[in-house]
Amino acid sequence: SELRKLAVRLADAEEAADAARAESSLLRDRLAEREAEAEALVLAVDEQRLRAAAAGRPGGAPNSEANDGDALSTDAEAGDARQLAERGNSLFAELEDRRVKAELRVVELQQGVAQLRDRLAKKDAEAAEMRLPYVADLEQEAAWSRQQIEALQRKVQLLEVSQNANKLQSASVLRTFERTCGFNSAAAPAASSASSLLQASAAAQGRGVTLEARLAECQEALRSRELECCSLRNTKL
Repeated sequence: SELRKLAVRLADAEEAADAARAESSLLRDRLAEREAEAEALVLAVDEQRLRAAAAGRPGGAPNSEANDGDALSTDAEAGDARQLAERGNSLFAELEDRRVKAELRVVELQQGVAQLRDRLAKKDAEAAEMRLPYVADLEQEAAWSRQQIEALQRKVQLLEVSQNANKLQSASVLRTFERTCGFNSAAAPAASSASSLLQASAAAQGRGVTLEARLAECQEALRSRELECCSLRNTKL
């Protein structure tokens, strides 16, 4: 569904944003290292310049050859230091450029995550609104099922009472039949009454079985509707 696809895209975007933040943090650390190196190179260049300046001061004539050698050595070292400084500045600029791009990427990804969250929230709200009528119908059907169950339970209870009464009456008629079975004229009505009561009891028992089956069906339908209502109310992505 569209909701599930949006949820997957949101998870991917959040993962990408986390990776971009980690990269940006790493670049900041590397920049700090390069800044420290650049400061060290600047100090080295300054030191070489000071040494070169000291070598060129007056008073160095008695040992001019040594002074000239020191000056050349100092100039070479200063040149090396300048090259290192230029290289450090180049690396610093490259890292700074990568850091800026990484942070811009983080901002872009965060904006994308926020947009996806908004879309997901709207779609979830729309889905919840669309579920409301269906939930209302299910609740109405569940209420009707409860009424049916209550009515069937009352009928089953009445049938049980009727069956018990028929059993008692049948027993009484059978006892009467047994007492009067020696007299044909009295036995016939008793036998007919006993047969009718037995038939009525059997019919009532059959109706009871049917009602109990219907009662079980209604109870199962009610459970199904209640579970579906609960699932629809609690559905979350």
